[in-house]
Formats: sequence, structure tokens, C-alpha cells
Amino acid sequence: MGVGVHTGTAFIGTVGRPGGLIELTALGEDVNVAARLASQATAGEIVCSEAAFRSAGLDLASERRVVTLKGVSEPVSVRVVRL
Repeated sequence: MGVGVHTGTAFIGTVGRPGGLIELTALGEDVNVAARLASQATAGEIVCSEAAFRSAGLDLASERRVVTLKGVSEPVSVRVVRL
């Protein structure tokens, strides 16, 4: 299993209709970035945006990459941590 991590703004709420299926969901560009980073991660990898890596104050061995993500206008700098 691989994991994607990003930080930013998300709009969270329920969608659906009364009497029907109601789901809790998160929307926004930063949510999209996190999902796309997760799709880039292979088994045993954490693909973490540079912003999230810095915010967490991590001191882990990591590989730097720049990735192009579907639906995201600019390339994203990431750190890849292998478990």
C-alpha cells in the first residue's frame, strides 16, 4: 500500500438527499493533490508534498522529486519516504 500526504484547505460536508444516501466528503484543489499523490505512491512509499513535509518538521531520509499530476496546473515538489 502507498500513501499520499498534502496540506492545505479542504471543504468538508455531507452530500446527498434526505431519505437517500448521504456521504461525508472533502472537496478542493488540495484534496485533489493529496489523492493524486496517493496514486503516485507505490507499495511501501509515502509521497508527501514538500509543503506537508516541511510543516510536519520531519527529519526522515527521503528522495526529492517533482511530479506532474492530472488536474493540477503546476508541477508539485514532493518527498518520497520508503518504509
